[in-house]
Amino acid sequence: MDILTWSTLSIAEQKDALKRSPLIGDSGLEQSVRAILDAVASRGDAAIAEFNQKFDGFNSAKVGELRMGESEIAAACVRVSPELKAAIAKAMANIDAFHSAQQFSPIDMETEAGVRCELRSEPIEKVGLYIPGGSAPLISTVMMLALPAKIAGCEQRVLVSPPPINDAIIYAANACGIAEIYQVGGAQAIAALAFGTETIPAVDKIFGPGNRYVTEAKRLVSQDGRCTVSIDMPAGPSEVLVIADSDANCEFIAADLLSQAEHGPDSQVILVTDSQAIAAGVNEALTRQLAALPRCDIAASALLSSRTFIVDNMLQAAQVSNQYGPEHLIIQTRFPREVLKKFALRVQSF
Repeated sequence: MDILTWSTLSIAEQKDALKRSPLIGDSGLEQSVRAILDAVASRGDAAIAEFNQKFDGFNSAKVGELRMGESEIAAACVRVSPELKAAIAKAMANIDAFHSAQQFSPIDMETEAGVRCELRSEPIEKVGLYIPGGSAPLISTVMMLALPAKIAGCEQRVLVSPPPINDAIIYAANACGIAEIYQVGGAQAIAALAFGTETIPAVDKIFGPGNRYVTEAKRLVSQDGRCTVSIDMPAGPSEVLVIADSDANCEFIAADLLSQAEHGPDSQVILVTDSQAIAAGVNEALTRQLAALPRCDIAASALLSSRTFIVDNMLQAAQVSNQYGPEHLIIQTRFPREVLKKFALRVQSF
C-alpha cells in the first residue's frame, strides 16, 4: 500500500487521501436500483423470480418456493461439517454472552410528588436480516444479527440471502432460531423486505451489510413514501482501519487488512501508525499473505485504493480515524484503552 506522512499533507490533500474507493458513487447506480425497487413493489414475487434468474441464475419456479422449507433446512444442516458446527457453537456462545449483558434495565421513578418519569426499551416487532452470499458467505453476520435480535425479543426475524444459500448460513440461521429464510439477495431482497410480496413479509427495520446495490436500496427504501421501513445505517462497502504502534505484529495487521479487502474490489483498508518500520513490515507481510489468499485478485484490487498513514502520535491517529469514520476499527497498541478514549464510535440497536 502507498505510505503517506499525514502531517506533511495539506488539508485538501488529507481529505483527498481519505476518499473512498472510486468504485463507489456510480451515477447510474440509483437509477438501476430504483427500477428494481419499483418492479418488486408493483409485481411482488414475479419480479423477485425474474431478478433471481437474471442476477443469480436461480430459477425460483423450478427449484421451489422462495421460502426454504423445513426439510430443505434440515438437509442443509446435515451437510455442514462437525468442525464448522463446533466453531459456530463457540462463536454463538461468545456473542450471546456479550449481547445478553447489554440488556436494558428500565428506569421508573417519581422525581417529585405526582411526577413520574419512566425510560423503557421495547423490541422492534419485525426485523429483516440481510446476509451477503456469493463466494464468501458471511456466517458471522448471521450470528451477529440474529442473536441480538433474538435477545432483544424481536417477534418476527426474517432472513434473506442470495440463492443458492450456503449450507453454513442456513445452519447458523437455524441454530440462532431463525424460522423464516428466503432465497433472494441484492436490491430485490431489500425491496421485498420494505414493501412485502405475496411470500416475503414487510418488516419494520432492515439490518445487514451488502454490496453497492444493497446499500443503495437500503438508502432509497428508508426515504420511500410507499413504505415505513427504517434501516440500521447507510453502510458502504467493507472497510477496516487499523491503528498500530511500534509494538504491533505486522503479520496480524496484514491479516486484518486482507480479511476486509477480500470482500470486494470496492472494499478499502487503511493502516495508521506512528512507526515507519511497522508500515514497511506490513507491506511486506501483505505481499506474502496475498500470494496465498484464495481471493487474491479481489483483495489486490481493493488494495489499489488502500493506503498507510504515518502519524506523529496516537492522538493524531485517532483524529485520522474519526475523520474517516471506518466501518471496522482495530487498535493494536501497547495501551489500547488509552487510545480508545480518543475515538468517536457509532452504535446501532434492535
